[in-house]
Amino acid sequence: LSIRRQRQMCIRDSHYSRLAVYYQRYDKALPTINAVLDYEPDFQEALILKATILQRLKRIDEALNILKDAAHQKSASRSLRFSYAQLLGENNQIKKSRQLFEQLDAEESNKPDVIFALGVIAIEEKQGHKAKNYFKRLQDLGDPGMQSAYFLGIAEKLNNNVEQALVWFSSVPNSSLHFQKAQTQYVSLLADNGALAKARQHLANIRIANPKLAIDYYLFEAILLQERNQNQPAFILLDKAISEHPENIDLLYTHAMLAESINRLDILEKDLRSILAIDPDNSQTLNALGYTLTDLTDRHQEALVLIKKALVISPSDPFYLDSLGWVYYRLGQLDKAEQVLKQAVAIREEPEFLAHLGEVLWQQDQKNEAKKVWLRGLKQDSANELILKTMQHFGL
Repeated sequence: LSIRRQRQMCIRDSHYSRLAVYYQRYDKALPTINAVLDYEPDFQEALILKATILQRLKRIDEALNILKDAAHQKSASRSLRFSYAQLLGENNQIKKSRQLFEQLDAEESNKPDVIFALGVIAIEEKQGHKAKNYFKRLQDLGDPGMQSAYFLGIAEKLNNNVEQALVWFSSVPNSSLHFQKAQTQYVSLLADNGALAKARQHLANIRIANPKLAIDYYLFEAILLQERNQNQPAFILLDKAISEHPENIDLLYTHAMLAESINRLDILEKDLRSILAIDPDNSQTLNALGYTLTDLTDRHQEALVLIKKALVISPSDPFYLDSLGWVYYRLGQLDKAEQVLKQAVAIREEPEFLAHLGEVLWQQDQKNEAKKVWLRGLKQDSANELILKTMQHFGL
């Protein structure tokens, strides 16, 4: 083949690899790009693509080494060095990433992609003033992608300049990719600085202006209230949301959890059964209802059926196993309870699971083992309410 023909084949194979990566066919992409590099080892576009493929395959060290060697060559293109700096940043090598981006910025100071990267790194490093300067520069270049207002808000928040941060967040246009995040930041800042009523009114206005996002903003407001121990107002808010969207599973589930917090188990059960009427195989709801009936009622046989159905759908879920162990305990089947709770703990050492396992062991007169289990839980969370309450119940 002529040199030109071979070069054309390399470019063709490189494009094929790009398509394979786009469609997440990494198994097809890697051998093809390797063939290109066997013929032309310094083909920089192919090196960048290979690093991308390796990163998607979680072979991070290989990806970094490929670009590291190439980036230190005199012939290294700006594109290759940018890709290496980006890869470093994406894999928590922030200092090295920043140094390389600073070199690129010093060589050519008006490149928006480099300025943006440096601004994001400054935010990552909690350097608000530095970040502000970078995003101001991005604004001066016309703000391609309409990104600077949001990040200027983040920078001013880092600088503890609340009023200016609010101005920036409120100025992010709804066509920006960062619009929703900006609204979240704006509302949270208001609420955190004594203006909860204003935050709630802002969310109400957004729901009217963006009806397609109404459910998301209802849920966000409910969480905002719940985090501030305002469960009753959150519950009332979701009453309204459900009246507008009666079959939305996320609204029903959140409403159910709020109902539990205000001791309205009748509403909790009604909401969860509404979900199951819509989606009978919703394992999370099956487990939630089963666990609630186990823990707060004497309807344990009914709970057992629900939890077992959840486990048929997700047999290795540790939360469902914990529920099964707990209902066996309530039914007085201590050996089964111990066995299943140990399975749950083996998968995931949640303090709640350890609280349950310790109680079962204590009731089997394995008191020293029970204490050890509870102490394991307290090592993870020294203020865990359930473990402390359980230990207190048994006189410890």
